Amino acid sequence: VEGESEMIDCDTVVLAIGSKTATDVLDSASEDSKKKVYVAGDALYGPKTVVLAIRTGRETAAQIHKDLMG
Repeated sequence: VEGESEMIDCDTVVLAIGSKTATDVLDSASEDSKKKVYVAGDALYGPKTVVLAIRTGRETAAQIHKDLMG
C-alpha cells in the first residue's frame, strides 16, 4: 500500500548497483538490430536491488528461450 512501510530485521542488505551501462552501442544500431537485444537488471532499471536484478534476469531468460524456441 502506497505510503506504508515495514521494517524487516536482517543481517545484510545487498544492492545491485552497476557503475555504468554501455548503451552507446545501441545508439548507432539499426532498429532491426535492437529487436535482438535483451536487457535486465541495472541495464533495464538503473541501480536497484539484487532481487530485482535476479527477477528481471529470469524474465529476460524466459523471453530469450521463448523467442529462440518459438
